[in-house]
Amino acid sequence: METIRFFTDPNIRASVSLANKIETYLEVSDQGIISVPRGVNPTGFYLAVLLPKHGRTVVVQKNVGQEKGGYSKNALTDFPDLVDRYDLCMMHDPIQVKRAGKNVWTNWHSDNPNRLDCWHLDHDGSIRLFQVGIITHDDGKTWRLHGEYRWKGKLFQDGVRVVGRPKDHTWGSFESRKMILEVPDFQQLMQDAELQPWRRVAEELDPPLPVPDRGFAVVDWYTCFGGQTGQGIVKLHDGSSTWVHGIDVMEPPDAEGIVQLHRGDVISYFEAVSFGKKHGSPPKIVNVSKVS
Repeated sequence: METIRFFTDPNIRASVSLANKIETYLEVSDQGIISVPRGVNPTGFYLAVLLPKHGRTVVVQKNVGQEKGGYSKNALTDFPDLVDRYDLCMMHDPIQVKRAGKNVWTNWHSDNPNRLDCWHLDHDGSIRLFQVGIITHDDGKTWRLHGEYRWKGKLFQDGVRVVGRPKDHTWGSFESRKMILEVPDFQQLMQDAELQPWRRVAEELDPPLPVPDRGFAVVDWYTCFGGQTGQGIVKLHDGSSTWVHGIDVMEPPDAEGIVQLHRGDVISYFEAVSFGKKHGSPPKIVNVSKVS
């Protein structure tokens, strides 16, 4: 096995080391399984990504611990001359492993989440977000270096503001991600991007979700980096919202061993049950299956 995982489509390479052995990269399988030494219970992981020199990708961290949290490079270090033909970007601090009884997961809901966000901007305004991070969905039995696209679309100039149209309804609105426009490195890429003027209807900026039948739900958003086993929000027939967790999804895992849901998926469920201690927190649904 190699110590670098190559994500072909975005042309991004990533490596992982233990929090107490930053200089030793761990082997990673083609499916992203990290070879943690036997007998070691990780307390955290360092994550590094390699990007082609002179490319148009900016690596940032999102403050997931804050509602509408922004993007920043403050907790990252760039090494532009350390590796031939590539720029290296590495976390200052390791991704934290959380433990509560038998439950083990990597910390997502914080200003130092379990992933890095890689934003790529083409000259014509086409934009893609690829996230790379470290997860365990089986309480630390298996650790994975995982990467996936989280947004695809195109930027347009709408008067004095910039708007983003998703490639299709699967990606949702750009609104919750628009803080990337405030990052200086991304602003530098914007300087030579030729954005077309926006002349379409506002609905294309936030394509509506289908209204599910009674007893069904539609996925609003879902991320395998969230919670302990993946987490998201679904909309019910009456318009209310509930949580959905990966552990409650009765579907087989994908080729990488991860249970996935996507925006717009229509799902069935057995019931909604109380979840969380925060006042007003929505319930979660259980015994979830995909319908379409």
